[in-house]
Amino acid sequence: MQRSSALYQLQALASDDYSIQEDSTDVDNFSVHSFGAFSSRIRLYILSDRTNISVPLREYLCYQGVAFSATFPIIGAVTADWAVLTEHGLFVGLLTGCTQLSNMFTMPVSGFSNENLRSGALCSTSWGWQSVYYVHAGLSVFAFCCWVLIYKDRPDEHALVSAEELSHIQEGKLSKKDYAKNDIPFRAILSSKTLWGALPVAVQFFLKLVGGVSSDMLTCFDETCKLRVYNSLALGASAIFFATLAFIPRENRVIAIVVLVFAESLLGLNTAGFNKCATLHSRQYGHFVMTQIMNIWALTILLEPFVVHAIVAQNDYPSWRNCFLCHAIALLICNAIFCLWADAKPAPWTNVNHSGERSKTQLLKNGAEEAAPSGD
Repeated sequence: MQRSSALYQLQALASDDYSIQEDSTDVDNFSVHSFGAFSSRIRLYILSDRTNISVPLREYLCYQGVAFSATFPIIGAVTADWAVLTEHGLFVGLLTGCTQLSNMFTMPVSGFSNENLRSGALCSTSWGWQSVYYVHAGLSVFAFCCWVLIYKDRPDEHALVSAEELSHIQEGKLSKKDYAKNDIPFRAILSSKTLWGALPVAVQFFLKLVGGVSSDMLTCFDETCKLRVYNSLALGASAIFFATLAFIPRENRVIAIVVLVFAESLLGLNTAGFNKCATLHSRQYGHFVMTQIMNIWALTILLEPFVVHAIVAQNDYPSWRNCFLCHAIALLICNAIFCLWADAKPAPWTNVNHSGERSKTQLLKNGAEEAAPSGD
């Protein structure tokens, strides 16, 4: 009974993370935009470490998930400031892979299932379930120290960035002084059809990297065309596999598992689809746009179990077939919307002059450069 109670507490706290994470994301977006990724991350790391250590004492539970809520705003800021325009896919793929890597570590080490409790994981040791939070707090301190020592908000502030490398990173971008600190055109961004096409957020780590790197290296197509192709591979191909899965007889379990793995894995190519589109289209406001993607992701995690349960309430073969078909249809619709509105060119609200006015000439120039295939 005591062991079950401990597991229930851990799972309940994990669920709370997503709720508070969603509520905190816009606050963290403001922090990243106003104070920079470096100082924002320092404050959140300190809060996260203190919270992890305090959870076994039943203190500060309301702060669970706050630090993680800043992940996507910081991904947008880091990509906008540090990635050259031809390497957005690589940066987004590497940085968003943290969700898969964290689960790969946390689940087997902590032991959140009854089977793992007998395998020597932390929950089954003499240290008890409290050790899960202490270990993660220690690792967070280590990651925090690495962040403080290595990271700077802008390349021109980093001692290890040469003048030649700085010029390469900043090529085609607006200078920080060219737009006001609080000059985020919220209404224009949120009403952008291109960005509203980025609804489905389901990713896999390996294909994130493959999709991101291959997209950056492929220079025979313009960026918008590549975005549509990779997004169609991610969502359209996954939809086909989900539809196929719906009609596989229940006796063919191995085939069903293989098809399901393909359906889930191909979603990782969205790195070179809507995720890359978000950073290319919003440029210096990438942190705000990635924040909204994270909000959608967090909301999906909260609502998806209820939607699936409503469809498969009978837990029989026809119900699961309908569930897979519904997901396939949703993927096809979202991909069609994205392909219709996708645009790799910088949005009009990203180009401003020193007085804060949008520069149409600079927009057309940047757009032409972006669409031109590389000669390398």
